[in-house]
Amino acid sequence: MTRAGNGLHRPATQHKEVIDAPRIENVESVIQQILKLII
Repeated sequence: MTRAGNGLHRPATQHKEVIDAPRIENVESVIQQILKLII
């Protein structure tokens, strides 16, 4: 049971890291779009 639990926890942390990266990229793209509108 402990092995299965560890196996589930590891992918969960990896997925969180993968999800966080696109969020940062989206924020940068939104900022760029706002700057384009201002300019």
